[in-house]
Amino acid sequence: MRQEEQRLRRQLLQRVKTQVASYLPEYGTEVTEYFSQYEREFRGAWSVGEWAELQKSVAEASVVLGGDFHTFSQAQRTHLRVLRSVPRTRPVILALECVESRYNDKIHRFISGEISEAEFLSEVKWESHWGFSWAHYRPLFQLAQKRGYRVVGLNRYYRSEGVEYLEKRDRHAAKRILELQREWDENGSLVYVIYGEAHLSRPHLPKVLKSLSSTELTVVTIFQNSEKLYFDLAKQGDDSSVEVMKGPQNRFCIMSSPPWLKWQSYLVFLEKNFDVDLDEDEDAEGDFDFTDHFEHILSFILKDLGLNLEARDFVVYTPEQDYFKMIVERHCSGEEKKIAEFLMRNDRSFYLPQSKT
Repeated sequence: MRQEEQRLRRQLLQRVKTQVASYLPEYGTEVTEYFSQYEREFRGAWSVGEWAELQKSVAEASVVLGGDFHTFSQAQRTHLRVLRSVPRTRPVILALECVESRYNDKIHRFISGEISEAEFLSEVKWESHWGFSWAHYRPLFQLAQKRGYRVVGLNRYYRSEGVEYLEKRDRHAAKRILELQREWDENGSLVYVIYGEAHLSRPHLPKVLKSLSSTELTVVTIFQNSEKLYFDLAKQGDDSSVEVMKGPQNRFCIMSSPPWLKWQSYLVFLEKNFDVDLDEDEDAEGDFDFTDHFEHILSFILKDLGLNLEARDFVVYTPEQDYFKMIVERHCSGEEKKIAEFLMRNDRSFYLPQSKT
């Protein structure tokens, strides 16, 4: 990658992260230090790996710690891909941060079909205690239903924030993981954990897990889309061809997208929720508009590719808009409508060439 291209990409990433920071509260030194440990994971001897190498390590593991970026649907889909590569004959326990452990009976009832999706989301307080898009996580539950995985929650909800509560959550999750691992150890089960990426830094959840375990666990950690590794690869011209990076101590990083995309997803989430808060004010205007985010990314792409199109020539529609529904109805066949509805239901972007929409 040319130096100018690298500069533009770094500039884009920094701009998005700065915008994200403007919506977040000012954290104390201890919380900042807790989260800063994540980027330190990518210092040292990381090298280009192979997907087959990652699969082999997962096959030999008793516990996989999978990093999650909650607002980025690609993060959850990446874990779907890894799980699909696990042989169907191997029992899997899918352990998730997105649900509290006290609601494991609700998870079981949902997976077994005793309660509906709406009932499940209500009973586990998905919106108020988790808040991220259910559409991103639904496919994980569907895979578990299809393959007969046991699904359990790992989280513990606290109203207060602070490093002591982050550490309490790590300890709670570690205890539960060890209980699951010991409970299913005899039949060679894999405990596949999907948890916030910052928690998986070695001084946090992995350290607690190791300190509480009476036996040596074979743990594999899977991160995703490290900024440092992305730009290291970019310097070598490998930013788009490398799929897996391997680090020491059974750590991998799957490179499925440029790092600014996950931060852009976080920015959209924050701004959308900020607008929802404003809408509670009777003087607030309208619904959240995605056009600004699209123009922001598009202007970078046009500049990067040297194209003369202008961002204002494009319009972004969402499923809630009646005009967009009319476009789908008018321009799509029966099968295409089903595809469009599936993509909308699963929070995916798409383009309709028939109407240039």
